[in-house]
Amino acid sequence: MSLRRISISLSIAFSIILFAVLVLFIYWSRVSPPSENQGNRLQDFPVENASTETEWRNARRIGAGRHTIDLGPVSENMILRLGALSPARRWAKAKLDVFVGAKRVTHLSSLSGRWTDQRVDLKNFAGGGNCKLVFTSILGCWVSPCEVYVSDPDAPKVIVYLIDTLRKDHMGLYGYNRNTTPNIEAFADDAITYSGLVPQSSWTRPSVGSLLTSTYPAVHGAQDRPDVMRENMPSLAAALEVAGFETHGLMSNVNCLPIWGFGKDFDRYVDINSLHNSAPENDGEVVDAAIESLSNSSGRPIFLYVHLMAPHSPYSPPEPYDRLFRLEDYGDDEKRIEQLKSIDAYDGEIAYTDAQFGRFVDALKSAGIYDNTTLILLSDHGEQLWERGERGHGKSLYEEELGVPLMVKLPKSRFGGETRGGLVEIIDIAPTILEVLGLEANARFQGRSFAGTFDNSQPGRPIAFSSLLIQDKSMRSARNARNKYIYDAKSDKELWFDLVADPGEKNSIEPGSVPDAEMLRVHARTMSIVNSEGFHLLVTGDLKEELIITGNIASPDLGEAYLRFPGKKYSLSSEEGYVDFSIEMKELRTSLYGLAGWHTQFAEQAHAHLHIDVPPETSLTLTLKVDGKPVKPGDVYAGADMKHISLDKQVLDVASISAHPDDFDPVVLPRRFGVYLWYTNAAETLDIDKLDPSVTEALRALGYLD
Repeated sequence: MSLRRISISLSIAFSIILFAVLVLFIYWSRVSPPSENQGNRLQDFPVENASTETEWRNARRIGAGRHTIDLGPVSENMILRLGALSPARRWAKAKLDVFVGAKRVTHLSSLSGRWTDQRVDLKNFAGGGNCKLVFTSILGCWVSPCEVYVSDPDAPKVIVYLIDTLRKDHMGLYGYNRNTTPNIEAFADDAITYSGLVPQSSWTRPSVGSLLTSTYPAVHGAQDRPDVMRENMPSLAAALEVAGFETHGLMSNVNCLPIWGFGKDFDRYVDINSLHNSAPENDGEVVDAAIESLSNSSGRPIFLYVHLMAPHSPYSPPEPYDRLFRLEDYGDDEKRIEQLKSIDAYDGEIAYTDAQFGRFVDALKSAGIYDNTTLILLSDHGEQLWERGERGHGKSLYEEELGVPLMVKLPKSRFGGETRGGLVEIIDIAPTILEVLGLEANARFQGRSFAGTFDNSQPGRPIAFSSLLIQDKSMRSARNARNKYIYDAKSDKELWFDLVADPGEKNSIEPGSVPDAEMLRVHARTMSIVNSEGFHLLVTGDLKEELIITGNIASPDLGEAYLRFPGKKYSLSSEEGYVDFSIEMKELRTSLYGLAGWHTQFAEQAHAHLHIDVPPETSLTLTLKVDGKPVKPGDVYAGADMKHISLDKQVLDVASISAHPDDFDPVVLPRRFGVYLWYTNAAETLDIDKLDPSVTEALRALGYLD
C-alpha cells in the first residue's frame, strides 16, 4: 500500500475516532436530573495534589465522562462551595450542573488551566431533596473544596500574618522615632505585644519551616540554600485540618515554594508572584487574595497563613512611600549617603506594608469576623542595616537579624493593649494556637504553648535558641532575659553580650562576668545535637573532582536513614538490616527562575551527609567505594580523634567513634575528598560536681538533668 493511501486511511480512522468522541461527549453532556438513588459520595473519588503553576490544592479527582456526586440533603441556610480545575485545554473544559432534587439550581463551566471558585446560596431550596453535582468532562477534572454546609457566623478564624524581614526596632510600637507603623500600633490596642520573640534562624526557609512545623531547623532539615524540608513533618496546618479547619497559605517568597517542601500540608497553597518576590506591591496582591479567601470560606472555620515581603531587599517602596522618610540633607559622605538612603527606603517599605495590614484589618471588621478571629502578627527575621558593615540577613545571629515583633490578638480582644516581656521561640506559635482553640498539640511538636503568659500566670522561656547554617556560616546562639551567647564554628569563637547594657551587641564581655555564661553555652551546645543522635557518615569534596561514591551498611539495629545531598544526584534505599546508597559528586550547573546556582551554592565545599538512627550498642559493617575502588584508609576519619581506619570487612562498634557534631562541621573541614564517621549520643555527659549550683538547678529545670 502506498504512503498516500496509508495517510488517507489514517486520516479517515482519526476522523471516525474524533467523531465518536464528540458523540460520546454530547451524550455525556445531556442535562438531565439524576435519579433519586444515583450518585457517588465525594469520598469515592481519589485525593490528589492538583496544581497550576502558582496554586496547589489537595483535591478530589473526578474522572472522564459523566459523574454524579451526592452531597446530601439541603436544609435551611445551606451554602454550596466548589473549586474546580480542568486540564489546560479549552476543548477539555469541564461542565457542572447543580441539582437539588430534580430541579437544576445552576450550570457552571470551569475555566481550563486555573482554579475557579464558586459559592452558591441554597437557601431557597431547603427541603427540596439532596444536592447533587453532575460533572461532564472529556479528560476529567479536580474539585477542592466541594461541600454543602450551614454558614456559622461565629466559626473560628485563625490567621498567622507574617511580614518578612521586619525589625521590631523600626516600629513605633517598639520605640522607633519614625511613624512607620501607625496601623500596627492601632492594632496593638486589641493585641498582646511581646518583646521577646526569638526566631529559630536569621533567614526565611529555616525560620518559616520552624514556624509551620514547630520543630527546630536541624529537625525539619531546611537549613541551607539547597535544603528541602523533610517529608512527613508535624504541621500546624495538618493539625487544624483534622480539627475541621480549611487551611490556606498565601505567600510571595521564593524560599517557601513547594519545591522546598512547603505547602503540601495545606488544603490550598498559593504563590503570589514569588518570581518578583522583592516587589513591595506584591503585598497588596497577597492581602487581596487573603480577603478573597476569607470571603469564599465565609461561615466556616479557616486557618490562613499570610506571608508578605515588602521590607525585604532591594528596598524600593512604591509612591508615596518612597518619599515618606526622605531627608533634606544627606551630607557629602558617599558611603553614609548610601546607608541613610537604604534605611529611608527600608522604612518606606515598612510603612507600605503597614498600610496593607490596616486594609486587611478593616476588611475583617467589615465582614464582621474580626471579633472572633485569632490574629498573630510576626516576622521571620530582621535585617542588618550596616551595623556590621553590610546589609541583609542570614549573615549572623546578632539582634538586628533576630529582633522581630510578635503580637497576638485573641478572640474578643482579650488582654488587648497589654505587653509581655518573656522569651518566646517561633516554634511555640503552633502549640499556642492549638491551646487557644482547645485542641491537643502534636506530640512531635518541639515548641511549647505560651498561652499561660496571656494572663501572666506563667513566665516565658528561660532560654531561647537560634542557629544559622548557610553556605560558609555555621553559628548558634542562646539568650535569656539579659545575656546572650554566640558561637561561630568557622572562627571557633565564643561571644557573650549583656543585652540590657549593650543592646547593640557592640562589646563582647568576658564569660567570667556573666553569671549564667556556662548555662547559655551548655544550652546552645546541647540544642545543636537535637535530631543528630545516631551514626553519621559525611563525604566531602571540592566540586572540582567528579566522583561516584557507593556504599552499603549492614546491621540488625539500623533504623531510619536520611541522606542530605541537596540539588545533586544520589540514591538511598533501605530494608531491614541494610542501607545502600550512591552519591554522584560533580560541579553544579543548575538554575531556579534564572538565578543560576543560587539555590545550590556551597561556599566551602560539596558534602553529602548520611544519618542513620541506631542505638549506642550497635555494631555494623560498612563497605564504601569511590569510582568502583575501595576507599583508602588514609581518606577515612573516625571519631573525635579523627583516627584513620580501614573499612574492609571490619566490624565497627559505633560507641567507639562517639563525638560531638561540632568536630565534623563542614565549614571547618579541609576542602578535599574525605570520609568522616562518628556517632552522636543522645546528650552530652556533664560533670555535675564541677558546675555552679545555680547552673545545675537551671539545667535541671530545662530538662537536661534528672
